[in-house]
Amino acid sequence: MKWTAYGTDYQKGPLNIQSNTSGHQFHNTGGKYVITGIVKNNRDGTVVEGAAVQIGKETVFSNASGVVFTRTKKAVAATIRVSPDDFVTPGKWRVVGSPETIQPALDGQASTFTILVEMF
Repeated sequence: MKWTAYGTDYQKGPLNIQSNTSGHQFHNTGGKYVITGIVKNNRDGTVVEGAAVQIGKETVFSNASGVVFTRTKKAVAATIRVSPDDFVTPGKWRVVGSPETIQPALDGQASTFTILVEMF
């Protein structure tokens, strides 16, 4: 017997399913504040999947769209650290540009930060 699984997003649990007033279900896995970023190749602007980014104490990986995302319970600035040695995507990468910290914002109000990397 063989099993196969596939996903495009990395998510931290536990998964709490909730319903809003219109009956639509959604999930919340860690707080009402969000931090969202995108990892791009500095040379051609393409997104980078599988990039390891430490946001505060949590390590997240960019999805197929290059997006890194996490939720927090408090609106306290978090440090950003990119870890090229931990990238899941093949190749040797280095960081060209990244913010040092990011301020979480309420869902729907968060701006997206950009991390630039390149292969060497």
